Amino acid sequence: MSKSYTLKNPGRVSYDAGMIKMFWEKKIELHTKQLQNEDMRMRRSALDRLRSEWARKLETRNQTMLSRQEAPPGPPRPAPPTSPQPEARPASPDGPAVAPAPGEPLCGFASLA
Repeated sequence: MSKSYTLKNPGRVSYDAGMIKMFWEKKIELHTKQLQNEDMRMRRSALDRLRSEWARKLETRNQTMLSRQEAPPGPPRPAPPTSPQPEARPASPDGPAVAPAPGEPLCGFASLA
């Protein structure tokens, strides 16, 4: 382009092929560095490790649940332990304190019905 064209249109600047090639090579180099930095950051991140650990835990849990459902019913499970009986009250002047047996009335009288 002629010098007069460049002076009349300052927004348009002509470059030779070597400068354009150098410009794009720098852009590509910068982009490559950014990709490498992002890759390094992702490898150092604990997110993948946590994801795989949780996936493994869930898989183990699911397998356990499925194996319980598929297992044939076995002997009945023992009943949970009951709470201990309350201790007898201390002796009173009327007589010894004895805790009533299960099913007996608390007052000591037979049912009136």
